[in-house]
Formats: sequence, structure tokens, C-alpha cells
Amino acid sequence: VVDRFEITSVADFDGIERTAFVELILGSGASFAFGLQSDEGGIIMENSSSVRGNIYSNGSIVGSGGNLVYGDAVSAGSGGSAATNGYVEKIHATGTIWANTIIGSEADGDVQCDTIDASSPPGPTASEVHGDAYCDNILGGTLVHGSTFSGPASDQPTTSLPIDDNLVRQWETEASAIGTTTPGTCPWVINTDTTLNGVITCDVEISGNDTITLEGPVWIRGNLTITNQPTIQATTTLGISSVQLIVDNPNNRSTSSQIDIRNSTTFTGASAGSYVLLLSMNDDAENGGSEPAVIIEQSSDGDVLVYAGSGEVRIKNSASMKEVTGYVIRLQNNSEVVYETGLA
Repeated sequence: VVDRFEITSVADFDGIERTAFVELILGSGASFAFGLQSDEGGIIMENSSSVRGNIYSNGSIVGSGGNLVYGDAVSAGSGGSAATNGYVEKIHATGTIWANTIIGSEADGDVQCDTIDASSPPGPTASEVHGDAYCDNILGGTLVHGSTFSGPASDQPTTSLPIDDNLVRQWETEASAIGTTTPGTCPWVINTDTTLNGVITCDVEISGNDTITLEGPVWIRGNLTITNQPTIQATTTLGISSVQLIVDNPNNRSTSSQIDIRNSTTFTGASAGSYVLLLSMNDDAENGGSEPAVIIEQSSDGDVLVYAGSGEVRIKNSASMKEVTGYVIRLQNNSEVVYETGLA
């Protein structure tokens, strides 16, 4: 059951009146505070990939040479190496960089760290800080344009990801209550305009320049493949609410429960502030494997949030997302994440 509240506040001062209005929905959900958020697997930025928003990692943050983060970059913890956490290498942040150890990176804002080492610079220059540096050790000719303060900075705390397994189970229960679809053949190939909700009991392949409308939570008990320029949209009756597209095969979360999206897929919310949440329960990365949970590439974009709390998310080519959360996140080619303030 979802309750909706409209709250209006009116103030008057010296004959000048101001009115503020907010619409609130009470229901199960999650808030996303960062453009990228990863668990211990960390964030890898390759080629010319970039993020417009802040990034927060319980593991390391490793670029390939000056990858742009238009915001702050935080690698939490005190590990101080690429194999652990508290480590940032070869990125350019327009805000503040927080890490135990920073190697060959650039910050337009402040740097909070124990050690800056410029021995592995992102380009022709060494590490560079256009704001202030709060570090115990600054090595290798690092350029600090602001002030330098001695003494170790406080390592930032690791944090839990915004969606836990209990919330996923609740959403799957809601999908089960809607009903179950058992296609005559598996995988179920969808190549015409189709409305989806509830549980689907096998792999799903969406192929063609068609419109797929999500009327409520969808739970695919297998894999999801999307190709050839379809539009995936939340039904307009959802208003400002978002819709979940869950891919979870409880019997196989290592080589199944995967999402593969290619060829200019477009995602559309029900209205401004509404999103399609793609959620994979694949956990191979968390268990030390190399199977991806989510692959998105080739100009796929729109009102989409990507979540794989125990798996690896790979975003390639010119794909553009609103927010990405994963155990491991790998950005490749010209991929970009553009965060919108207040995602919920």
C-alpha cells in the first residue's frame, strides 16, 4: 500500500508571501547519494570514462590516466593499496579527493590523505592539487596550489549500500502477488509492444524497436537480454514513483541472474523524478569470480538506475546512466554516469 501526502507551507513577512510545496510517498524504497557507489570490489575507470557526480567506494578507485570525476571522490578505509581500500590512483576530481593513499591524481578542490605519491602520474604532470592538501606525506614533486597541512587526515568510514537483500525480497514478494507468467518457450523472446509486471519464470530476450511498459515490479527468474533499440518505460500511472526490474534466479546467481543491454536501449520514467531500476542479484564478483552481473553498452541511456550489490557492473562505449551501484564497477570507453540530485 502506498500513501501519498501533499504538504504546503506558507509564510508571510512584510507583505511578502512565500509558498513551498512537496509531495511525499510512503512506501518501500532506497535513496542514492552518489553517482557511483561500490562495495569492496572498488571502481575502475578506463579509457575516457567519466562521472558527473560524487563517487564513494568501500574499495579502491583506479583510473587509467586523468579520468574525470566532476565532484568528490572517496575511497573509504585505511588499506592504502589498489587491492584493498583507502586508495585512489590516476583520476582527476573537480572536488575533493579523500583516501589514505593517492597516487598520480589531480584535484581541483582539497585533498584529504595520509600519503600523496606522484611516482605514477596520470599524464605529463605529477599529482596536482588546486585546493588544500591535508596529508602526512607528500612525495614526488606533487603540486599543491593551496595550503599544505601536516598530520594524517581521518580515513573515511566504509558504508553500506542503499539496497539490502531484505528489501529485494520484499519487492519480489510484491511481484509474486501480482501473478506469474510461464512462457511456452524459454528464453521468452519479446519483439512487439508488450506490458510486463509480476514474475516471469525463465530467461527474457527483448529484441526490436518496440516499447516495453512496466506496470509494476517485474521479477525475471533467469537472465535478461535487451538489444536493437527498444524503449523500456514505466507506466505513466506510477506518477513520481519508480519501478523495479529485478533479475534473480535463486538457483543460480553465478552464471545466471545477469543483465545484458546493447544497441541504443532507451529508458523512460513515468514522470520527472521517476526511474527504471535495473537490479541484478548475480553474486559471482563478490565470490571472487569474473562473471559480470550487468553489461550496458552502445549508447544505452535514459532514466535508469543500475544496481548489483554483489556483482560487477560493466558500462561500455557511449552508455549514459543516472546512477550506478555495484560490488565492482567498471567504466570503459566513453561511458558516462550523470547523477541527478536526490535520487530515490
